[in-house]
Amino acid sequence: MKKIILTLVLLFFLLDISQAQYSKNRWRKYRYELYGGLGTAHFFGELGGANSDGTHFVKDINFSETQPVISLGLRYRLFKNLYVKGAFTYAMLSGDDNDTEWKARKFRNLNFKTDVFELGGFVEYAFYSASYPVFRSAPYCRRKIQTVNFYAFTGLVGFYFNPKGLNPNTKSWVALRPLKTEGQGVFDGRKEYSLFQVAIPLGLGFTISLNKYWSIGCELSARHTFTDYIDDVSTTYVPKDVLDKIDKGSAVMSDKRARPNYKGQRGNPDHNDAYIFLSLSLYKKIRTKRR
Repeated sequence: MKKIILTLVLLFFLLDISQAQYSKNRWRKYRYELYGGLGTAHFFGELGGANSDGTHFVKDINFSETQPVISLGLRYRLFKNLYVKGAFTYAMLSGDDNDTEWKARKFRNLNFKTDVFELGGFVEYAFYSASYPVFRSAPYCRRKIQTVNFYAFTGLVGFYFNPKGLNPNTKSWVALRPLKTEGQGVFDGRKEYSLFQVAIPLGLGFTISLNKYWSIGCELSARHTFTDYIDDVSTTYVPKDVLDKIDKGSAVMSDKRARPNYKGQRGNPDHNDAYIFLSLSLYKKIRTKRR
């Protein structure tokens, strides 16, 4: 009888260890996640913005210029608290000086819009995780949501853009880069800018598990770019005779000042452009055959 009792105690002890080890490593069975996100995009550059001088920060958001963003991606759990992610993102960005009451911008009277196509890789670190019990109405019926994760992330993205401005004469949107509105390539040594650029994303987010397969999340992400021409504006005005040699529409799209004698600055080359995304996402875990 003693041997039987000792054997049973040892068996239950080993089962308890096995169960604890299984629970500890259960995340390995759900390393892959597909996700889709939908949210808003805001631009920080020369054009548009709040009723103050440009800050290139959240204070400069003008909500009338809010644009949509859509993303799709695949997430892989490299370690328990570390993820890598690949994503494709489409967004619209815009800015309009008529949306602000700040004189230095409003009298400049410029505007732009562009589609942004972005492909990027990200590294996420979950710095805080917790599980909470969720009680149902039936007695003794209880379940736990898997985890609430708060994470920070960074990475590298490449994106394509093509700024367009509204022609005040024809009321149509025209591509700005071919017009060389600041004399790029022909005036004062100014170089033409590329429509393909890279950016460094920085952000915070959280996810909440609905069950072992589905999760929802929210993410705030800032893109720090290496170009000041997402809105086609960076430096100073170019003489009209120089622009007329490039294209008949160059001078029209370069200088739209509501007050021709107003001597305001066209752009500020001291700061590159940036943009932010605020999005909600839905995650679907993919179970693997790993034991």
